[in-house]
Amino acid sequence: MAATNHAQAIKQDSQEYLTTALLQLLEAHQFEDITVTQVVKRAGVSRMAFYRNFDSLE
Repeated sequence: MAATNHAQAIKQDSQEYLTTALLQLLEAHQFEDITVTQVVKRAGVSRMAFYRNFDSLE
């Protein structure tokens, strides 16, 4: 059970990092110009973490 709670916490953290990264990028770039690669690099997570949490950038 602890592993499940830990996995959920990591997923939640990843979502927060990705959301924050996107909002930061939006301060300097148009949405249409932002890529998944930019978001994951800024968030410090893997591309796989992005797709585990979201289907697309939208």
